[in-house]
Amino acid sequence: MSTVAPARSAGTPWLPYAVPRLCDRYSHLVVTAGLVLTCFSGWWPQVGVPVPLDRALLAVGLSARVCTLRYTGQRLQARPVHLILALCLAWATLSALSVGTFQREDFFALLDRLGVVTFLLFVLSPLVYNTKERRRLLARAFTAFAVYLGVVSIAQMLGPHALVWPRYILDPSVGIHFERARGPYLEAVANGLMLLFSGALAGVTVARDPSRAWRLLGVAAIGLSIAASVLTLTRAIWVGSVLAAVAVATTVPVVRRLAVPLAGLVAVMLALAYAALPGIHELLLARGSDQYSLWDRLNTNWAALRMIETHPLTGVGWHQSSARMSDFIRQGPTYPVTSATASLEVHNVFLSRLAELGIPGAALWIAGLAGAVVHALIRRPDHADGVAWRGALLAGSVAWGAAAMFGPVPYAQPNYLLWCMAGVVLGSYLASQYGEPRSERAAA
Repeated sequence: MSTVAPARSAGTPWLPYAVPRLCDRYSHLVVTAGLVLTCFSGWWPQVGVPVPLDRALLAVGLSARVCTLRYTGQRLQARPVHLILALCLAWATLSALSVGTFQREDFFALLDRLGVVTFLLFVLSPLVYNTKERRRLLARAFTAFAVYLGVVSIAQMLGPHALVWPRYILDPSVGIHFERARGPYLEAVANGLMLLFSGALAGVTVARDPSRAWRLLGVAAIGLSIAASVLTLTRAIWVGSVLAAVAVATTVPVVRRLAVPLAGLVAVMLALAYAALPGIHELLLARGSDQYSLWDRLNTNWAALRMIETHPLTGVGWHQSSARMSDFIRQGPTYPVTSATASLEVHNVFLSRLAELGIPGAALWIAGLAGAVVHALIRRPDHADGVAWRGALLAGSVAWGAAAMFGPVPYAQPNYLLWCMAGVVLGSYLASQYGEPRSERAAA
């Protein structure tokens, strides 16, 4: 799907002609920059930036793309999934208003998790990344980002610490999971998810990029992502990475043919990580045998079921599971209630949606997720690099799904990418042109 800005006729003011043309030319760059810089979401003051630069760039880039529609001849296709997502967002907004806690934290959770930005990226990404060059830019950006995350994560755990930037990653008083590879997110699960998402997009670069240098960088990015994901010391990431690899290897023909050398690469990277990190054997055993987090998940998940039983239609209210957790916690028969349980969120995204939005609201969200992500995975791609993008989406969605079964997944960047990639894969199903470009119609 190509876009052509209309030719400026004689006597037409320069500014109304130039602005949409500039927006068409550069909006995808602005959106891509916003997606990459979302890694600093919530931590911008730590790098000396007083405003959330990522959100500003996404708002500007997406708005610019919308403003070019009448000039480029593109249009959005009205689909059932759009109505479902709109109803889901309306239900969650009413839920937040009804419990009287539509505060700053609840609002940003609505933006990032459910949410406003994720749905907008899904709807508009076919317009933003409507050519192979623009899709290639997005894949290249996250290939380079995978190298950055991999190097920073490995350097944090193994050294040299001079390679770790931003420096707040090395500050144990900021964030959590200081003993794990946590990246700029200061959270090991978010870092692990983005290593897997970025590694999947590096796979697109390896498969489709015409530049030999970028393909080699993509191979390096995949290797770094695999090694660094182990160093997150997070079971959900380990399970997700294995499931994602199996899913891609069994469904994508080119990966299936390369399964043996890829498995060898993974084994080499894991062996190097195991040999290079002193005490990693003990760390892996400690994480594998840690019972406290398992007890917390059992406690919060059972509490979520009690919330659903008590409030099946409305739930306890958007983003209220942690605030109401103490009302629904009960002593398990074979495991204790830990000191942290009473203030935790439900550690399963699907149970959390049911507990907070009720059965109707959760049904809308699940239907929207199926209409976007699952539909993108089963629909035949409509562009040449669609198979590679669908493989990357498969890897990312499997990893996201594994993390969603074991935690609340409140992280902006992987949520953004999941829905954005689904929109890219669906392509012309969500957006199309008004026939031939205006400039050609005018010439005729």
